[in-house]
Amino acid sequence: MIDDLGTLHDAIADAKKAAGLKPDEKVDLLILPRPKTVLEQLFGDPAASGRLGAAGELIRTLSEVQLLRRLFSEPALTLMPYRVELK
Repeated sequence: MIDDLGTLHDAIADAKKAAGLKPDEKVDLLILPRPKTVLEQLFGDPAASGRLGAAGELIRTLSEVQLLRRLFSEPALTLMPYRVELK
């Protein structure tokens, strides 16, 4: 049942009050499930990329071929002398 709308901090303050704790008393928070990082949200489970095997290699090779194709087809394209790879 919801009595009020508020933030997580409001809910914690109400729970402390209901438990008879002081408002400034320190409590441990356990937030489940663990929030995903920005990289996990963008690229998914890093363990899944290892399961791709040969398909993952093929995808990387095709993306490099596409980049080279763009390099030779566009009038102005700058490439950095390195590549960032997330694992």
